[in-house]
Amino acid sequence: MIKFGSKITEKVLAYFFTNTHKKMHLRAISDALNIDSGNLSREMKKMLNSGFFVVEKIGNVKIYSLNQAHPLYKELKIIINKTIGIHGKFIKKLKKVKNILIAFVYGSFAKEKQDQFSDIDLMVIGKPGDDLVKKILDLQNEFDREINYTIFSPEGFAKALKEKEVFLEDVMENPKIFIIGNQNELEKITGK
Repeated sequence: MIKFGSKITEKVLAYFFTNTHKKMHLRAISDALNIDSGNLSREMKKMLNSGFFVVEKIGNVKIYSLNQAHPLYKELKIIINKTIGIHGKFIKKLKKVKNILIAFVYGSFAKEKQDQFSDIDLMVIGKPGDDLVKKILDLQNEFDREINYTIFSPEGFAKALKEKEVFLEDVMENPKIFIIGNQNELEKITGK
């Protein structure tokens, strides 16, 4: 596992790379992530020095946001999302849920076109237990985003595709971020 510094740094990076539009003052970050403001202040200074964050001063208040002009921004976003961000956290939570054959994120996050109002769309194929709902609620709190999830049995998914359900055809034609399984396994289920 890649380490990005302290647990505080990892929490802050995961939060901001999931919510790239956010501009927040220190107290708001502290409250949102349940981090002591003194420790957070020290870590934010380090991240400012690295150039990954910028600060805007409004009166006496410092407003922090990601430096999207940083030359490594795109690469860091990919790494963060795959390790401690959306992708990594989904994997960590959903791999504990039994009977999921395929799970993937689709929609605006998979297309990398999310904004501050975007929810996270999750497709689950299998017959997961009730613990899936608890894991999704945990993730909603971590991401500060609503997660809309759809569950299909493998047979139900294949049948809906065969019947040319417009929603599923759109999902299949667009980018996906696989959490469990992969494109080949999905094609085995769909017969395509």
